Amino acid sequence: MRIVRASVVNVGGPLPAPVGNAWTSWSERRGLVLRLFDEDGRMGQGEASPLPGYSPDDLESARAALAREPWGAVDPLDEKAPLGPQIRHALEQVDPDVPSARFALETALLDLVGQRLGRPVHDILSGGEPCGSVPVARLLDARDASGAIGAARRALHRGITTLKVKIGRDFVKDVELLAALRAELGDEVALRVDANGTIPPEHVADRLLALATLRPELIEEPVPTDALDALADVPLPVPVALDESLRGAEGERRMSRLVQAGVCRFVILKPTVLGGILHCMELARRARAGGAEAIVTHTFDGPVAMAAAAALAVALPPPRRAAGLDRHGGLRAYSEADAPVLDGGEVVPGEAAGLGVKAVPASR
Repeated sequence: MRIVRASVVNVGGPLPAPVGNAWTSWSERRGLVLRLFDEDGRMGQGEASPLPGYSPDDLESARAALAREPWGAVDPLDEKAPLGPQIRHALEQVDPDVPSARFALETALLDLVGQRLGRPVHDILSGGEPCGSVPVARLLDARDASGAIGAARRALHRGITTLKVKIGRDFVKDVELLAALRAELGDEVALRVDANGTIPPEHVADRLLALATLRPELIEEPVPTDALDALADVPLPVPVALDESLRGAEGERRMSRLVQAGVCRFVILKPTVLGGILHCMELARRARAGGAEAIVTHTFDGPVAMAAAAALAVALPPPRRAAGLDRHGGLRAYSEADAPVLDGGEVVPGEAAGLGVKAVPASR
């Protein structure tokens, strides 16, 4: 396969309602789509949508990284040889400090190869091994009990039984909200808690004990990153997941330490932040070797990145925990938003060659 032409287009736009986490919110979601064309006119798409104030890179650095190289000069890919080493070689041309651009190039190449081979991306990632469906987790963004319970009931009606709540603004009110959900829904749902590093290290033992009475499945990033190692000396009645602290070379070393120490039980994989699908698969493999599990999710990404994350989620070997890949508010920035292939409360392996996402229209 030879790349004969490439282009980068602006995508996304303003949101009708903000999306956010424990720290901030976003009123628009914008990104870039890299389009690669082969000698037969096929087009592969890859998305770079760094989340402002959250991602380690930004839109302008992604634009510069994707515009810097003549992607038509990428070495031709031999589709009969192992693709992983060839794609990793192509990614060496992209600055590692711009992970969203690496993700975009990798995804566009996988999309294009999949179309040429007539194989879905998830089938390429799994090496032809059968891919299984993955349950979906739903983020509850309501801050009051009645709103959260209503949203939870709607999720249950769709077959979604894993719910995520972000905490960090007011711990007492956060616990009250979680308690109301547990009292109303019983044990028919799994509750995930995302603290975004907001628990002061001196209070982590007491607050995890308080949360443990509500039987959460896990807590993401309970303390600031520089305090994570100290959790090895603290009782952990709630399983800990790493998310933001996985970034960069130090993040990889941190994961290895904390998995070995028994602190990290889950790793949250966001390909656009971590530099791509293949790197996420390697992180998942290393985590699994130490007894931790991988969960795939997003950063309010657009349809191409979401489809790529879905391919990763279904390609990972079991056990497959619920992925944070339900439709999210950031997709409302797209006029024709293709989310992952959903069947009730699951992401299912799609049958279309490549990513199966139609061309994302450029924004004005």
